[in-house]
Amino acid sequence: MAIDQNYIGKGIIFPVELDSKGFSVIRTGILLINSSIKMILSTPLRQRIFLGKFGSGVENTLGEPNDDVLKGLVEHYIYDSLKNWEQRIIVTAITIARTRPEAMDVSVYYTVKTTGLEGVLTFPFYKSLPY
Repeated sequence: MAIDQNYIGKGIIFPVELDSKGFSVIRTGILLINSSIKMILSTPLRQRIFLGKFGSGVENTLGEPNDDVLKGLVEHYIYDSLKNWEQRIIVTAITIARTRPEAMDVSVYYTVKTTGLEGVLTFPFYKSLPY
């Protein structure tokens, strides 16, 4: 039995994609959820005027040393922000791989509540901009 991806929802992903006629491309399913997770994790708290609590707070850890305390803080901020702002999923696990002393890859494993589909998104996290 095929799962209807429209059941998850439809929407515009960011950055906005345009089709050949100049209209916004509408996405569904895991692509839409992954786009939403990326937007939540990359938005600093208090950046949006009318949604001051939107975002992840991960930017608060930018000056911290890359140790187990940082790993715990990042996990806490991710769980908390996705619980509040992405109601379509249940976060099942978060893994953090330290790629360099100043960088880590955060993988968020989740299950879509309505369909039971499982997904994973790897989000690169840098203490400072890599360039």
